[in-house]
Amino acid sequence: MSEEIVYVGKRSFVEGHRKLTLTLELRKRQQTYPNLTVDLTPINPENLSLEVSIQGDMRGRGGEYSGGQNQNDVLEFFSFHEDVRKIVRLWNHWHLNSYRPGTGRQQEALDEWLLDEGNKYDYEKVCAYLKKVGLYVDRGYEYGCAWLYELLPEVVVNELKILFSK
Repeated sequence: MSEEIVYVGKRSFVEGHRKLTLTLELRKRQQTYPNLTVDLTPINPENLSLEVSIQGDMRGRGGEYSGGQNQNDVLEFFSFHEDVRKIVRLWNHWHLNSYRPGTGRQQEALDEWLLDEGNKYDYEKVCAYLKKVGLYVDRGYEYGCAWLYELLPEVVVNELKILFSK
């Protein structure tokens, strides 16, 4: 199944000799086996939801360049801009929401582990932690065995469209 892009937005920011262009695509989500949400509920194929894709392109004098999934670079040079901070917050959470390795319960446990213990994501360590807390298999779903979909709320779609239409 090919992707159908339903919305494209671009937003540019300039600071000194640096120019940042952020691009948003909202596209109809492709079906991926097992076609379940992060709550392990089936998705109706006739009612495919949206997937978010955001990327950054930052250029400076002298060939300086940063592109793609460059949220850290974006914040390093443009964090003073409130809209940039809002976009990066949404980017960090919603980018490729069709490709989640775990259920909502698994992700909640990992979010807590990453914050509380200052850990960084490493697949082997994540699996070990989930086994330790009894969530490596959640309701029959083994962490990382397929891609799950995190439903994109309409309020997030609207916020993204507003931020990218200024």
